[in-house]
This record gives sequence, structure tokens and C-alpha cells, in this order.
Amino acid sequence: MPLTSQQKNDVLGMVVGLFGASPGNKFLADFTKLIEDGTTEAQLADTLAASSAFANGIMGGKTTTAAQVAQLMSHYGLVADNVPGSPATQAAAFFTSSINAGVGFGSIAMQATAFLLGPSVPAAFTETANLFKNKIAVADAHSAAIYSLDLDTLRAPMFNLDGTKVLTPAEVTEYLVTNNILFPINASAVTLNSPLPGPVGAINVPDAFTVNIGSAGGTLNIGAGFSVTPLNAAGTTAAGNAESFTLNATGVVDAQEIIANGIENLIVSSTGELKVRFIAPDAENITITGNGDVDLEDKGNNVGEMTIGKVTAINAAGSTGDMTISMAAHAQSVTYTGSSGVDVYVGSTQGDNITGGLGSDFFVLEEAEAAQDVLVLTGAADAQIRDTNNDGVITILNDLEFEMIDNFTAGAAATADRFDVSALAFTGVQQGIVDVAAKVPTFDTDLTNIPDLFLDTAGDRGIAFSEIPLPLQPSESQTVLFIDANKDGNLTAADDIVIEVMGAGPLAIENFIF
Repeated sequence: MPLTSQQKNDVLGMVVGLFGASPGNKFLADFTKLIEDGTTEAQLADTLAASSAFANGIMGGKTTTAAQVAQLMSHYGLVADNVPGSPATQAAAFFTSSINAGVGFGSIAMQATAFLLGPSVPAAFTETANLFKNKIAVADAHSAAIYSLDLDTLRAPMFNLDGTKVLTPAEVTEYLVTNNILFPINASAVTLNSPLPGPVGAINVPDAFTVNIGSAGGTLNIGAGFSVTPLNAAGTTAAGNAESFTLNATGVVDAQEIIANGIENLIVSSTGELKVRFIAPDAENITITGNGDVDLEDKGNNVGEMTIGKVTAINAAGSTGDMTISMAAHAQSVTYTGSSGVDVYVGSTQGDNITGGLGSDFFVLEEAEAAQDVLVLTGAADAQIRDTNNDGVITILNDLEFEMIDNFTAGAAATADRFDVSALAFTGVQQGIVDVAAKVPTFDTDLTNIPDLFLDTAGDRGIAFSEIPLPLQPSESQTVLFIDANKDGNLTAADDIVIEVMGAGPLAIENFIF
């Protein structure tokens, strides 16, 4: 179940108490998932206290109880004053006795959080409690916008706060803007043409917002994360909200991590070479255009990789560039439409519907064989082999430009994969398959033109395949698929389809949708 507001404040309070920091977008998401999956708050607190970031970072070199107490007190805005009964003196006594009694730092932080957020805070601790609540509110707002794994960056928002009063949400935003951690955007677009000094967030942006990155002939590494949060973002398209974020990249650009909070539609355009890792938990659609290359990654919540948990459609049909996109840990089925360049696409764990488009593409299907992937072929141009070495002879061994599919599951099982060839309109006996190992026995077989390759005793089939021994490992074979796109019974490399289907084994008629 989602965290309650109290649980979220408890988690934020632990991080403030132990690290004097905001958790940031990445870590808060990780901690939230742990609690949602059953980890107790006490277990999480102990885990944080045992982390290298705390033991070696926060407490590194602080070997005496006095030094450790002073460090913890600083996270609550307290400095020893030797005044009997003062908040600082009481806090020092609590921390000292707890550490000497062997109480873990995680438990100490939890007790301090419960005390300062409790309903009956002593009057002497009012300012300390106010400061703690302000740090939690700032940590919450900061984490919604900033993706960073750097402890100094995550500690930065905590240093200029005070406890004279509890800040309103508007004052929290004003504080972050004033301290150059976030900046408000009133326009519908912003241009970034130089490296950022650190993670920066744009808040209250219009629901349709554009970021332009790069320069006419330059190479740009943004150098830090950039985040975007719309003013009225409120969920998913199904609820009637369709916020969009457009990223236009010119030249060679590494946009690093870009957080798109509460945004359903990501639109990417490149005229050069773009690398970007999106953190967009509400994204449902990605559209890619332009003539440049685009490199996206989604391998789960690992450091520096994309997290787009709701995406069900990626459409690069408007692009002529090369695509590199991995959805390897994505838990939703995706409809992928490729560019007219070379697509390198790693499918989701739930089985995808993939249309490659032009170019010699490489598709890696889900490896567990737990879901069905469908490869859609619309015509001969989708998957042709070309004479890349210009010797006038086309072979798989010597010509490197052809379609490849990895992890294809053959057979009739419900989770076996499929080639959708319905657009080729095969009829009658063409809706069949023939083994042509005798006609294509090796990878150096000339495929330029093979008369009657699709001939079968029942008549010309539309589909043929050959399991060909690997040159260096003859005991193993690779499957090559041939599709008679022009339906003349002959294989003609310029008119028909050739696909290397890696790891498939013998193909069956059930692997095709006619």
C-alpha cells in the first residue's frame, strides 16, 4: 500500500536525523518501495545507519562519543551551550546516554523523529521542532524535483533553515528558489546551452513544456540532473490530464538524468547524438523525431538509468536516426515502432509488439520466455540484407547489414513468440513454412538470388527457414528466416526478407500470424 503521510514524514525524518540531508528523488523512491514491500521503519532506519554513506561519510573519523553526539545534534540545528536544561543540553544528554547504552543510530534517529513530530512537544523544544518540520518539508519538495546520488548535494538544502515558524508550502518553494536549488518557470520553454552547476529543478511549469539543449555545432554534457514539475500535474491521462515534456537536442548532447514529474507524454527530438536517462514515473508515451541518434536506457532503478514505469508506447516512426532503447526491467508491455535508422531495442519483461521499420535492426526479446513478443513486418524494406562489402555477392557471413532477433521463443506454446506477416497478405498454401536447410546450408551461401527457395510439394510457401551450423561451433546452429515478400517463390535479396533469429531452434507455423 502507498505510504501514509505519517510514514513518509517518518522516512524523511530518519534521513534528516541521520544524514542532515534530503533523500532526493532516487533514494526516496527506493525507501518508499521498501516500506511498501513490508520493511518496517525500524529495519529501514537500521539499514540506513549501517550504510557506508552514514558510517564512513557522516560518521567517518568521528570515533568518540562526543564527536558523534555533536554530529547528530547538528542535524537538528543544535550546538552544545552548557546551559542547564536547554534543548541542546537535553539533546546532548539523550544522544550520549543512548550511544553509551549501545542503542543503534537508527533507533536514536527514530526516537528523535517521534519526539519532535509528536503531539506534545515541550515548549522549550518548539523552535527545534519547527526547524525539524521545515527540514522535512524541504526534503520532501527537494526530493520531488532533484535526482542526485551525491551526499553534499542532498545536504545542501538543509543549511539555511531556521525554526522561527513552520513554513507553508509556498514558503518552502520560495526557500528552494531563493537558494538556487529550484527555479520557477513562467515561459513554455527554456534553453540550456552550458553545463549545470548541480542538479536543478524547474517547478510550476506549464503543462506543455519544452527544454532545448545544445548548440548549432557544439558538444554539451549537462553535467547534472535537471527536473521539471508542472504546476497542475495530477496523475494520468485516464484522469483527463495530458501533460507533455519536449526535449529538443542539437549537436552532440549528454542530457544526463532528466526528471519529468507528473508528465504523461515525453517527446524527444535530436538532430545529432542525444543520450538521456529519464526518471518519469507517470510517463505513458514516448515519441521520438528528428534525424539524429537517440540513446535511452531503462534497466530499472539502477544508478544512472531510466525509470519510466507506465510507458506502453514508444513511437520513433518520425525519426531517421538510430535508436538505442532498453526496457529490460520494464513491467508493462510496450508497443514499439522503430525509426528508419538502426533500432537496437531490448524488450520489456511483459512481451512487446515490435515494428522495426527501415534499417537493419537488432531486437532482444524478454529472456524468461514468460510472455509473448510479436514482431510485425509490413513489407520487404523492414528487414533486408544488403551487399555491405560491395562484392556483388550477398551472404550473412560477409555482409553485416541485416535484421537480427535474439531470445526468440519458437513453438506453439501460448508464450512462444510470433512474427506478424499479415500485412504481406499471404493466401492459400503460401500460409505455410518450409525447411530449406538443403538449399541454404552455410552462412556463406549466396543469397542474392535463389530460385524456388520457397518451393514445397504443396506449392510455394511464404515462409522458409534454415538452421545453419555456426562456423566456429558446428555442433550449434543459428536459425535464418526467409520471407517471400514479393510472393514469387524465389528468394531475391533486393525484394524479400532475411532475418537471423538467434537461439530460436526450428520455427513452426504457429510462430506466424497470417
